[in-house]
Amino acid sequence: MLAGAPALALALAAAHRLAVPMLARRNPELLVATILLIALGAVLCAAVVALLAGRALELPLAALARRPWLGRAITASSAPLWAAAALTAAGGALLLWRRWETARLLPLRPAAAVLLLAVLTLSAAPLARGLLSWARGRRRWWLLLFAALPLVGIWRCGDSPAVIKAATAYSGLGGPIARGLRWALDRDRDGYSPLLGGGDCDDGDARVFPGAQEVSGDGIDQNCLAGDAARRVRPTSCAG
Repeated sequence: MLAGAPALALALAAAHRLAVPMLARRNPELLVATILLIALGAVLCAAVVALLAGRALELPLAALARRPWLGRAITASSAPLWAAAALTAAGGALLLWRRWETARLLPLRPAAAVLLLAVLTLSAAPLARGLLSWARGRRRWWLLLFAALPLVGIWRCGDSPAVIKAATAYSGLGGPIARGLRWALDRDRDGYSPLLGGGDCDDGDARVFPGAQEVSGDGIDQNCLAGDAARRVRPTSCAG
């Protein structure tokens, strides 16, 4: 990993430098095909370089592995993942520093959210393993309780405008998940749900949903907009 990740990054950077002037103002189909071929060539070159560099790194890593305090970290099964994460973070930070004027135009919030989620997941892994080992020795209804906690949170907090905006605007999966939950929780199957901002004010009546044709004077708010049309208080003009 220490040899392969930098080799792949350097190979792709070299391929990028080669492809930009060569592919300017070309046919889109030819452009995509050429980019794929250049990327494949970069990966093959990186594999060869990684094998040679990895061979050179074996001796110093073996020497470090003999030390008690460092050997356990180097020989752990998760060491390649940690090495990949550290190299990715270092490379990303260097890229942001060198190309900040361009990088600031990219949607960085989803990437930051994914990175924060990964950090929280790794830090919570020991606690999760402890809870699972504790739950295995108990009755199964404890596991059902843990599974129901996210659903309770969705039910209690899902109608908040701030939650809806955060889920749909700042997360790539928030919108599809919210639509899927609204579809699953739509009792009258009219295409709208009262949860997660679905807007249905009566989920037991398929004739009532946002955008429905309003019938004046029947006492029912068909379009979920300010009550029945006949009962709405109409403002009087200044002249009247």
